[in-house]
Amino acid sequence: MTPASEQERAQVQELAQQVPQVSGQTVKLAFADQGYTGEESAKAARDEGIELQVIKLPEAKKWIRSSASTMGG
Repeated sequence: MTPASEQERAQVQELAQQVPQVSGQTVKLAFADQGYTGEESAKAARDEGIELQVIKLPEAKKWIRSSASTMGG
């Protein structure tokens, strides 16, 4: 997570580099909120070998409801 005061798009490359270092695993796909829309974010992720999928609020709500129902919630 990045602080709300930070430009989220500008943080994509830094986060993309830190996750494998911290986790010790390769990241191929990342989901992000709508603050990460735009070519700058997508390019920063691609440069690190990551496909960035931006989930907008209505889609996120559907996904959460769907996930909750499959988990019995």
